[in-house]
Amino acid sequence: MPQFRYRTFLFIYALSNSIVWFFLLFGLSHLVYEHFSAADGLSHAGAWAFFTLTPLVSSVLASQGAIVNLRAQYLIRRFTAPSHAREPHAPPENPWLVSLRTAVPVALLAALLTSVAMRFVRSETVGLEFTARTMGGIGAAITFLLVLTVADREFRRFQFHLGHGGHPVSSLRRYIGQHLILPWAFVNGALNGVFAWMVYHQSSDHAAAMVSLAELRYDLTITTVLICVCTALAVFPEVDTDFAAGMTPPASALPAMPPLWRRYVLLALLGATVWLVVTGLGRSLGVFPLSLSATIALKVVWGAGVAILATALCARWRLARCHARLEAVAPIRYRVSA
Repeated sequence: MPQFRYRTFLFIYALSNSIVWFFLLFGLSHLVYEHFSAADGLSHAGAWAFFTLTPLVSSVLASQGAIVNLRAQYLIRRFTAPSHAREPHAPPENPWLVSLRTAVPVALLAALLTSVAMRFVRSETVGLEFTARTMGGIGAAITFLLVLTVADREFRRFQFHLGHGGHPVSSLRRYIGQHLILPWAFVNGALNGVFAWMVYHQSSDHAAAMVSLAELRYDLTITTVLICVCTALAVFPEVDTDFAAGMTPPASALPAMPPLWRRYVLLALLGATVWLVVTGLGRSLGVFPLSLSATIALKVVWGAGVAILATALCARWRLARCHARLEAVAPIRYRVSA
């Protein structure tokens, strides 16, 4: 694998991230358009609302992933360190806190620019092609700029403190709970709530019974596997980079990560369990069909709960692997130094 110079890799990395987020938001725009447009298109006010919300999504989710994965790419030697990385830098922070702080000014500025730009759109409605390209373009531009600025700054902090002992969290429970579980539970709960509103929102009457047992059973099973569990896998590079920077607490008796085939079996069992649990509870309680507000609340709690379990398990597995690698390398280093 060729090793790039830092500036070259950073530009390629920013471009690839922006392309990914363009297509993610391009696809999301189709869901938005399907559920919120009238026969003649999406209203001007509705388009403005979604265009101004797009930077908030990009600035939080894209920047957090970019910060973590840029560090991970450095650890596997995809690029060389920047030439002036040894200048003093503040200690690295939790990427989620950085992303949330960044999101507020970025979202406000983007909302202002979008409001000005929408004044030049004279039609009262906009079509699907315009909506998709605009949402994708806004997300791609925001992601590109944040990678070149925020991710670059946070990487320099990380690289400066790499090998200096770091600032470890006092306990394993606090590290996993505050640094990993809390943000991932919040993100998963919010995503599941927003998607539930977008998918099942049919009218302004939120009290009307709308969601059947069959719909919710499919929904919870799919989102548990594809959103809650798959997003928890992003904990792996985050733990790797925290461990390399000395930010993880000492730990012992952690469960070893099972082989890949066993993890697939666990994932399949989880999906089957969700299906059976929802079916059993739905038939025994007889509360279906659910109102939209009840569906959103259930999706939020369910998404956050599954994310807590998946994140805690993935964090313990990855920390165990990091410690095992360190113990395997330590005797070799000792023999070389001797």
